[in-house]
Amino acid sequence: MHTSARIPTTDMEVTSIRLERELKDKLKEVAGYQGYQALIRDVLWNYV
Repeated sequence: MHTSARIPTTDMEVTSIRLERELKDKLKEVAGYQGYQALIRDVLWNYV
């Protein structure tokens, strides 16, 4: 899994995505300390 520390967030481009509230809550639960946005980035990097 890619680390969320690949590049500083200040060097990232802002992107908006709409998620069901239940999905977002589940992502937050699974992500724990790293935060759900970092988890989503890791999932996407693993996918591509």
